[in-house]
Amino acid sequence: MQNTKSNISKELITVLGVGIVSGIIITIIVLYGLSIANKVDPIDLGPITIASLSYENNSQTPIISDSFSLPYTGVEALEAGLEDPILCSFGRGKYFLSDSFYANSEYLLLYNYSNQLTGIYFYTSNSMPNPWLKLDELRGGGGTLVVDKEHHGLFVFFRDPNESCKGSGKSAPESGTYHRGTRSTPTPYIEPTATPLPSDLLTNAATQLDTASSLEVTVTTDPENIAVASEADISANVSGLSDIISNLTDVGYASNTWIDNVSYKGFSGSYTVKKLDALVPGAVDGNVIKVSAWVSEEGVLRRVRLEGALTNDDSDSATRTFDISK
Repeated sequence: MQNTKSNISKELITVLGVGIVSGIIITIIVLYGLSIANKVDPIDLGPITIASLSYENNSQTPIISDSFSLPYTGVEALEAGLEDPILCSFGRGKYFLSDSFYANSEYLLLYNYSNQLTGIYFYTSNSMPNPWLKLDELRGGGGTLVVDKEHHGLFVFFRDPNESCKGSGKSAPESGTYHRGTRSTPTPYIEPTATPLPSDLLTNAATQLDTASSLEVTVTTDPENIAVASEADISANVSGLSDIISNLTDVGYASNTWIDNVSYKGFSGSYTVKKLDALVPGAVDGNVIKVSAWVSEEGVLRRVRLEGALTNDDSDSATRTFDISK
């Protein structure tokens, strides 16, 4: 009898144990199924635009002066002239490169293993505060050099960077991403100063206006009712703009800008008004105004902006912008 009770107790304990273990397994499976069924897909931000900001009329309020829609997929990037590096940098992504696409811009586009735009790497030779990093250089997947100079850089990601190389089979945690810190022969860091504009860039811009057979000029003013010649008259007398460019003083580089998806180098200087009636009726000789202009690397002038009082009716913040096209 005692043996019978003992056997029953063992069987009961075994049944209970199996039941408990089975219940735990079933619970885990159910919870996992529910988590998969209710998993929230990441939000797709859609097309991403990079914009240039400027300040009009000496105000402190920034406005968008130009914008450019970035290639959102690898296919769009290839169509825009970028090259797929294939190799993926762990925790970063793939740096799509192209000298012609970036031109004078200081950023690089990053794509993940499924060729979606993942982030942007901004860099500059200027000294920048945290969270910018001061780097000797930047390397991508496989140790490929993507920025070959000392700079300050900042990563901006739209997706989880840790998933950038997932499933690509072409990345590893030990892959080089960037180098920073003290060099073997350290050199002192000097705060960059304004670089004088090369004289040949000014000369090329003025020559282009003097020799052009036909140029169209579009004019915008702020405020809208200030004096300016008609666009037809200005297009026929672009020598007035050439004279301004040729006689600038205190010239230096200004902020670059994007116009029709092309980056243009900016410069600015002072101009003493002399015989500008062909451009601005009633312009007073002797007035000093600020002139900003934007040209291509080849010296092709694209935009000129005059800021300041040109006529007796103007305020000091009056602005006239001349956009030049063939």
